[in-house]
Amino acid sequence: MSLINMMAQELQLEGQKTRMLMELVPEEHWDWKPHPKSYTLGQLTTHLGHLLSWGGHTLRREELDLNPPGQEPLKGPRYDSLADALGLFDTNLQDCLEAFKESKDEDLNKTWTLLSGGHTILAMPRGAILRSFVISHMIHHRAQLGVYLRLKDVPLPPIYGPTADERAM
Repeated sequence: MSLINMMAQELQLEGQKTRMLMELVPEEHWDWKPHPKSYTLGQLTTHLGHLLSWGGHTLRREELDLNPPGQEPLKGPRYDSLADALGLFDTNLQDCLEAFKESKDEDLNKTWTLLSGGHTILAMPRGAILRSFVISHMIHHRAQLGVYLRLKDVPLPPIYGPTADERAM
């Protein structure tokens, strides 16, 4: 199996697990946050919906400027409903998976550059960007969402094995 196909399969699997957890977000706590420096539950959920858009950008473009000279800085979306955040997640996951289908293993070695105001922030092989800034980033924030949900007493589903909530049943 090609590396690009393995990464796409991993993204599909981890995406399903992420969506499963996102579906449990209680909208009545959308503006709640565990600490003044933390995202709100809604911001975290929306961030999870948005971050997969980086996969398509990484595979289809050579660079992304977060603050393009002469233009408005790029901003992530803000949604006020779980349905909208889930829709964003679904759209971005499918787009990312399509971008994987359009790509070949050799594309993973091509350099991708993140810029701000025309200045390079980082330049790395696309494969490293996809693994760290897309897949691992999603998993990181999914774990963070799990903590938020636990703090709101939402029973957690199994991600890699049984949870304390399942054993209690």
